[in-house]
Amino acid sequence: MAHSQKSFSTTPPSQRRYPGQIIVRHLAHFFRQIAATFWFVPALCILAGLLASQVMLDIDRTIDINGRIPILGWVADVGADGARSMLSAIGTAMLGVAATAFSITISVIATASSNYGPRLVRNFMSDRGNQVVLGMLSTTFIYVLMVLRTIRSEQGERELFVPHLSVTLAILLALVDVGMLVWFIHHIADSIQVNTIAQDVRVRWLASIKRWFRPSRNDNYGDYADYPYPINAAQLQKAAETQRVVVSDTPTHAMYPEQQGSITPALMTLNKVGYIIEIDLDALADFAASHELRLVLLKRVGDHVVEDEPVMQLWPSEKHDDIQQELRRQFSVDDSRTTYQDLQFAQQQLVELAVRALSPGTNDPYTAINAVNELGAGICVAVSRPHPGDVIIRNEQPRLWYLPVTQAEILTMPFDHIRPFAPQSIIVMKALIDLARRAQAASIYPELAELAEQKIQELRAEVEQAGVNPCDLQAVDDYIEQTDTKTRLAWVNTDE
Repeated sequence: MAHSQKSFSTTPPSQRRYPGQIIVRHLAHFFRQIAATFWFVPALCILAGLLASQVMLDIDRTIDINGRIPILGWVADVGADGARSMLSAIGTAMLGVAATAFSITISVIATASSNYGPRLVRNFMSDRGNQVVLGMLSTTFIYVLMVLRTIRSEQGERELFVPHLSVTLAILLALVDVGMLVWFIHHIADSIQVNTIAQDVRVRWLASIKRWFRPSRNDNYGDYADYPYPINAAQLQKAAETQRVVVSDTPTHAMYPEQQGSITPALMTLNKVGYIIEIDLDALADFAASHELRLVLLKRVGDHVVEDEPVMQLWPSEKHDDIQQELRRQFSVDDSRTTYQDLQFAQQQLVELAVRALSPGTNDPYTAINAVNELGAGICVAVSRPHPGDVIIRNEQPRLWYLPVTQAEILTMPFDHIRPFAPQSIIVMKALIDLARRAQAASIYPELAELAEQKIQELRAEVEQAGVNPCDLQAVDDYIEQTDTKTRLAWVNTDE
């Protein structure tokens, strides 16, 4: 039965991009970058210390503690000389402690870089605990300096001025700093442990996965004309069959030149060198809809680009010169990758942790097992959710095609990267077999379950080719059979 025609609105109000929203997106990206730096939080703390010193000094100049607030008369017990000595001691001590804390942080960063991989350094640099401690120590020093300069002894016509409330606050800050120093020592010792490092990377990776792979839903293909989330090829085909989405044959499969026919797209470059760390897909789709464009991304987040390398195709090509600057604003390029949109970078950090642990110089299989177990958390979430979309619909037409990270890529990376370094470590191979079985049980797609089984057979072949002791090879075979039984039981229980 033919589907009845129905008029549709354009992009839903919640998904439309106005100039203010685009500015907010750019500001959000800017603050994400600046918040990941080591100096941002300490700089804010120092500014807060400067402001607090001026506010407290104004209060001291306004309020007579002895005359107006008798209950706080004990605060005024210290004289000018005593206040100077106390503030000098606090300032000197806090500056020395701040220097020590900074040295400890740099030492930990160097250790993490050499032992666990240089790509984990950014995680230590962006640690909020370390930044707050260094910020508080620096703030106390700056605050003390600003208060110390205002203390005046009574001499001639010059009146005595001791900012008692400001001095008291300096003492309280010093007490807080002592407590934070104790916590900092505990925190820095904990942060260097492999469990903490792996857990931190896993949290970042899971956050990225959940942003890209949305939970299962009861799909109504008739609603895809203005669906706010990307859809995949099967959903697009179904929407086209129900006449709810108009699929023009002009840019469909445009990423494959042999299917373009006589239509030639324009190629856009970014005129930058570095890694693509963010792409605003919604903004690109909205812009394409407003200018009647079709866009096909040739690169994705995490890819390295050079100045003259094409990153996107667009139709019609004659509009290219007028709009390329606006399109380029939707890409963010940096010298190093981040985990915000880059799924594979977060996963590679865990994989690198395992590979380094298996190097002859380290030879720590239990650290590798820890990393493999943390990999399982993200892989099981990814394979248990629907395939990611690669098309964004606007105005009842597909406007943007892009290249998502697929579940197959996420599933195969640990095995392909770790397996060559692990055949002599049977316990690590067993951990990888466990990982494959867990992915097999969690997958909602038969092809992903078959891929996990293929990886298990590759692991078994790698062990056999490594020439290990026959009893170790037999142990691997027994473990494969044992875990297969557990996996089938898990599927039965899930179905029930």
